[in-house]
Amino acid sequence: MSGNKRVKKFDLDSIAYGKVPPQSIDLEKGILGSILLEKNAINEVRIFLSPKHFYSESHKIIYKSMLDLADINIPIDALTLVEKLKKDEQLELIGGAFYLTRLTDAVVSSANIITHARAIIEKFIFRELIRIGGETYHKAFEESADVFDLLDEANNSFYSIRHDIQKGISIDVSTIAFNYLKWRDSLSNKDNMLYTGFPEWDAINGPLFRGGVYVIAGRPGMGKTDFIIELILRMATKHDFGFISLEMTNNQIVQRCVSNMEEIDNYFLKLPKDRQPEWLEEKIHFGTQKFANLKLQIDGTPGQTIENIIAKLSYWKQKYNIKAAAIDFLQYIGADEEKSKYWNETQIINHNMSRIVIAAKELDIPIFVLCQLNRDLYKRAGTKEPTISDLKGSGKIEEFAYQIMMLHRPEYYDITEDETGESTSGLAYSIIVKHRDGKLDRIKHKFLGQFSKFRDWDSEKFEIPKSFTFSKGASPALDEDLPF
Repeated sequence: MSGNKRVKKFDLDSIAYGKVPPQSIDLEKGILGSILLEKNAINEVRIFLSPKHFYSESHKIIYKSMLDLADINIPIDALTLVEKLKKDEQLELIGGAFYLTRLTDAVVSSANIITHARAIIEKFIFRELIRIGGETYHKAFEESADVFDLLDEANNSFYSIRHDIQKGISIDVSTIAFNYLKWRDSLSNKDNMLYTGFPEWDAINGPLFRGGVYVIAGRPGMGKTDFIIELILRMATKHDFGFISLEMTNNQIVQRCVSNMEEIDNYFLKLPKDRQPEWLEEKIHFGTQKFANLKLQIDGTPGQTIENIIAKLSYWKQKYNIKAAAIDFLQYIGADEEKSKYWNETQIINHNMSRIVIAAKELDIPIFVLCQLNRDLYKRAGTKEPTISDLKGSGKIEEFAYQIMMLHRPEYYDITEDETGESTSGLAYSIIVKHRDGKLDRIKHKFLGQFSKFRDWDSEKFEIPKSFTFSKGASPALDEDLPF
């Protein structure tokens, strides 16, 4: 196939196969006429009615000019509108001044302007559904696009329509107050409360905020992935959870979980089967059965865009009613071809972060997002403890996140004692550096990297496990040759 081949672009009339697309010119005239007659009418509809919702190109131009006048506090009437259109060289495009004067002829009252505006939007939605369906239909017949890309494109288009409409919906204050009381009542229902399962963390957070984005950040080697695996395993026994990993395959996710649940050293799971200890197979099967019983949906597809990810989370929410989700990790989320051409890494990260925040609110779930830190902390003397300024693209991440928690393991930096003189062997901190509705704190954990495991610091006496006995000539030196 030629690299210069273009996908044919269809207009709405061609897609509609000769039928007149859903529209109501009379309603559009009524709305514009009402705005010309009533000085405050524009304020009643502008929060949700956009020029693109009009079917008539002339009406799109007129309404856009009305909005421009309102933005600079110029009263909207026939005279000011004619002057505006003349200045923009658009007066003749809409049919001249005579057409504007005729807009008010059929207006009896502007009392129903909101109802009329919503009817116009309904017609717009119908037209968009026809357009998206028609374009998908023709592309599917051409078979020029990847089928899954085409599916994602159609799904994202439908999502965009819903999001565009919902963001303009206005709710009266009495309804908001009533919904707040309902939300308060729901907090007393233990079945509706979401906790991570980390006792100290939950004592600080309280129930997780549905609609909040929880950033878990750290340098490589701090155990970010192990921490999220631990969190998932604690939550997914009670609540449906969705996990998207752009770093691990599905098999690697299962392996990490089995290692954690059965406390099998990751080293043994990487060995060829003929070099594994005899006891290992039974433990793997037992751990895999535990994993299969979790309330968990996973996707280990690499290179996904934010659109793919949100579509998957939306699907899981609809089909499985997931209560929380995690993404591993932010810097690995891909960008479409257009953004990749013109945006730098920080712009892509900021865009993706903002989309995740919107998705968390719309899906009404907390989303945990793993995030990489920059190298600046290596240049600092002392504890090497991370700060909020160490975030890559920290501006938007810090701005959008509901909570930011950073992982820190002193022994990774050859710091053998903490500030009290206690050994740092196996010690990990989760440091809450931002919390929109709560306090900041440092929480101690016991890190067992070989088991992909974080334990609570005040649980049973903590001992670093001794190495297992190798069988069939296996040697730790083999680890250098293992596939991952």
